[in-house]
Amino acid sequence: MLILLAVLLAVVPLAIFLLFGWRVDVNEFSMNPFYRNRLTRCYLGASNRKRAPNPLTGFDDRDTRRMQISRLRSVPLPDSHPTTATSQPMDIYTGPFPIICATINLSFGEDLAWQERKAASFAFTPLYSGYHVGWTTGKHKHHVSFNGFVPTFHYAVPEGGINIATAVAISGAAASPNWGSHTNPATAFLMTVFNVRLGWWIFNPRRSQLAGATLAEVPKKVAWLSVGPTTWLSPRFAPLELAKELLGMADDTSKYVYLSDGGHFDNMGLYELVRRRCYRIVICDSEQDEDYFFEGIANAIRKCRVDFGVEITLDELDCLRPDPLTGNCKGHWARGKIRYPETPADQPGQESNEGKILYIKSSLTGAAKYEDIELPSEPADVVNFKFTHKHFPHDTTANQWFTESQFESYRRLGYHVIDEIQRSGQWEQFC
Repeated sequence: MLILLAVLLAVVPLAIFLLFGWRVDVNEFSMNPFYRNRLTRCYLGASNRKRAPNPLTGFDDRDTRRMQISRLRSVPLPDSHPTTATSQPMDIYTGPFPIICATINLSFGEDLAWQERKAASFAFTPLYSGYHVGWTTGKHKHHVSFNGFVPTFHYAVPEGGINIATAVAISGAAASPNWGSHTNPATAFLMTVFNVRLGWWIFNPRRSQLAGATLAEVPKKVAWLSVGPTTWLSPRFAPLELAKELLGMADDTSKYVYLSDGGHFDNMGLYELVRRRCYRIVICDSEQDEDYFFEGIANAIRKCRVDFGVEITLDELDCLRPDPLTGNCKGHWARGKIRYPETPADQPGQESNEGKILYIKSSLTGAAKYEDIELPSEPADVVNFKFTHKHFPHDTTANQWFTESQFESYRRLGYHVIDEIQRSGQWEQFC
């Protein structure tokens, strides 16, 4: 009898573990859906004029209907594309081209040169989504494509690809057991055990049949049908990925990869713009940097130089450091130059084709003067908030419960900074 009882005590918990591991989605079990739903209700819900929220949760499924990232494109699909004839007509989109940046964690990879970063940039765009790292051979018996980008319309989710709310929630998944260069086995273990997990497991685009395919080539690879190479949108047996998360063993060769906050690799968004060879870049740096170490922009510049051979210089950076007596800075911004490898050296009498960068930093200046132009001080309520909150405008991002006055102070300061840029004529010079 005791033997039978001991067997039951061992078998029953194991059976429950296997059942729940098979039936419970590792992504839905995390805090990410909660975070995503809050973002959806706050922002996408605000644009839904016929909203009928659930009286208990306040959510409405129509907030995200037809809100796939692939719809935010001005470039139409080719006529030969297999979904062109069957998909619903897309409204003409004339807005900016969004690049939603996330981080693919590589805390357990084969490339020793990346062991400091423990991550790479992962981007969602209306046309293509994915990442690129140096060549890795992958595991035995598994083919891993060199090109890690796939057409967004067919990636991760059928009929249009991943939803913009999900992508934004992944991009802001700061609380994560695996978080780039900061990944620590002990921290990963504790955060996973207590389910402090905002990251997202997603199908590895380098394991896709459409890896590296252009939109025009999709019809030739129509074998992707029935969700194609992803068959399961999330890991089929959750405990396997949960164990990788627990032990900090995420890599880029497995069937599913682990994504977290884009700031775990590049907190400025500069890396993906440089990858696309942009010649006019505006960066708004609002990270917590009370000591003005400029860590975020420095890391981004360093990675762009190492990976792309791009040299980025920022002039007048000292004007962004506060005066030790008044606490005010001389300015809100610094100008800079971008020199791509293909940019020829300047020749006498030849127009330079260097790129330009405008770096804007959260700061207060008081009444300032720029090139003989008198610029007004910050509004009285913003100055008052600074006096009563010494960390402003560098409050920790861990504070997710801003008060009304705190939120308004940040909003009004941002408006003031952009107004100063316009008044000083800086925007016309930049363009």
